[in-house]
Amino acid sequence: TWESLRGLYTVKGKPTRMIEDFEGSPRYCNGSSLWNIPGGESVTIHGRTGTLVSVCGRRDCSFKEGSWGLEWCERGTTVQLIADGLTKTRLVALARSTRPVDRAKPGRCEPVN
Repeated sequence: TWESLRGLYTVKGKPTRMIEDFEGSPRYCNGSSLWNIPGGESVTIHGRTGTLVSVCGRRDCSFKEGSWGLEWCERGTTVQLIADGLTKTRLVALARSTRPVDRAKPGRCEPVN
């Protein structure tokens, strides 16, 4: 199964920034993973280990804040956030502010190759 939500937000007088949220159990449809991108930083989201990577080589990186990807597994669901024009610190804070849906079934995410 998979679902994708794309959120756009603007700051008055500045170009549009973008955050995309991809979730799937055990992975989302396209199955791409950030774990395979070199140079990832290990971060903790809700007690789970995740990876934080620069995706400038794959996305528009015209924002001074860059483009970042964050991925972790929680309750059998892979969660991936991609942000253009948001600092990596703010992206991690955003991820930590989320919470799993109570009806999500516990489980394991597929291993990443």
